[in-house]
Amino acid sequence: MSNNPKSFYNQTDYNSGRSGSGGGGSSRASAAVIHKPDEVSAADLLPPPPYSPDPTRKSSESNRTYGSTEQQHGLLSQQAQLPFSQKKASAPALTSPNYHQSQQEPVSIPITYERLPPSSSSSPRRRSNGDPGCCRKWCKYLFAAILIWLVLLMYSDQIGLTPPPSSGHSPTHMCSSNAVAWEELPRMIDFERNVEVVLSGTVSSGRIVVNPIEARHGGTIFSEVQFKPNDLDQDMTFDVEQRGDTTFLKIQMPKELNDEDCVHLNMEIRLPYSADNVRIVASSNVDVLVHPFVKDVSSVDIQTANGHIELDRWSGETIRLVTSHRDIKIGQIIAGNSIYIENSNAAIYINENSEAKHRIDIRNANGLIEALGRLVADDNIKIQTSNELVQLEHLVADDIFVENANKPVRIKVVESKVQVVVKTSNAPIDLYVAEEKNIRVVVSTSSAPVNLHMVINLIYHHQSV
Repeated sequence: MSNNPKSFYNQTDYNSGRSGSGGGGSSRASAAVIHKPDEVSAADLLPPPPYSPDPTRKSSESNRTYGSTEQQHGLLSQQAQLPFSQKKASAPALTSPNYHQSQQEPVSIPITYERLPPSSSSSPRRRSNGDPGCCRKWCKYLFAAILIWLVLLMYSDQIGLTPPPSSGHSPTHMCSSNAVAWEELPRMIDFERNVEVVLSGTVSSGRIVVNPIEARHGGTIFSEVQFKPNDLDQDMTFDVEQRGDTTFLKIQMPKELNDEDCVHLNMEIRLPYSADNVRIVASSNVDVLVHPFVKDVSSVDIQTANGHIELDRWSGETIRLVTSHRDIKIGQIIAGNSIYIENSNAAIYINENSEAKHRIDIRNANGLIEALGRLVADDNIKIQTSNELVQLEHLVADDIFVENANKPVRIKVVESKVQVVVKTSNAPIDLYVAEEKNIRVVVSTSSAPVNLHMVINLIYHHQSV
């Protein structure tokens, strides 16, 4: 039998019942009278057979549980499903009185969730068990390692993690491998602000590096002395003294060294940001290298002998650089007061512009003086040497004095408001004086020509013998 109630009228029982209605009484009484829809009355109507599932269709346990969200982790938990299931089971079944009463199991409606693909821009979701994942754990460790590295980098100058920088000049003499270290001298000496180092006696070789730093904490002096023979330290002493905001370090080396003796000094001064004064007085054979200053330092005084002096950049009030028998190399220096540079038997190189509020004084003997940049002073500029060339690019001051002996003087441009004096002997002079009114120009040499370029309105005196 078909499950559709309307198909009852198309079956053979409907037609056979009409054809048997004219037979015997017993057959009429037992057979149901079937009318066509247009011939039936309201009293003769019977309800259609109730709907029943096809018995040939197999039912399985999977059909009853299909769509159930129970035991499906990640959608709805069992605790959230429990009240919903109880309410649903306790609801009364709605049946029509005209239909056959039949007990049927409630049909579960399948619920599906379409999971969206993870977005690359969104942050990773926390897992259901609260675990943030390996990526987030490793990020914490990485962040902590970066912080530790930054702290070590910031304070490495205090704890001595970075080696002293090279001065660019290897010491002229180094002790042999069997030399011993001076244990009494501390490896590190801390100071708060200003520093003064005085090295007396004799050393075979040495190097002092001044390294200005931007850190706001105090400075540190790193020192190392090697010597031989082993009993040479009996003539070596040191003393550390604090006077106000200045730390004094005095090191006494042996007064004399034999041919077999050797003393080598290696020192680095890490200058704090708050420093205003630096003074270094070293014995012979010690090179001094000054790294660029990070801010103005009021006073810088460096004195050595038979040692190089190199200073890249400085600004402050006064600067004094003195050595002998080794070159002095200077970058840009700007002084609020004065600049003083002295050497002998070696060259002085000024590679960039230098300015002073009052005066610039450069003195040499038997050594070259070369200034490739502008030398500017409000009051006066004085340059003296002998037996070597004087090569100057541009001089600007009220009073300018340049003197040499037995070697030429070459000045490309001179600007002065009061006086220009250039002298030498037995060598030529090349000079160009910029236009300025009412200035005095004196050019003097002997046994050599003078090449002078200047404009009118000058008081000129030339003397050549």
